[in-house]
Amino acid sequence: MESHKVIASVTNPEGLKFNVTLRRKGDRWGLGNVLTHTDDDPIVVFWVDSVAGHNSVDGLGYPCSSYYLRTVMESAADGEGIGLEGSMPEWWVSAGNVADVVGAVFNTAEAIDPR
Repeated sequence: MESHKVIASVTNPEGLKFNVTLRRKGDRWGLGNVLTHTDDDPIVVFWVDSVAGHNSVDGLGYPCSSYYLRTVMESAADGEGIGLEGSMPEWWVSAGNVADVVGAVFNTAEAIDPR
């Protein structure tokens, strides 16, 4: 899998766009791709599309938060949104955004086992 393939782009009710990528076991990531994801549970990474004063990483935006897929799926099942950065109250995704992200994860060519 490509290390920075956008699987979804969602816009929250405040008008902020977030790009979403997925890290699976064995994927390299982080600054300079020096980290390797070793857990069986994939990581969903949220990137705010544009932030004044921050450089975009690979055209994705600025990385603002990541959650294990199981956490994102639990939020979707509970009909809840997710806060992405506590110091930036406008950086959040709605319950509808979360449902869209979960749908995108399971619609990618790199479909995963939903254990």
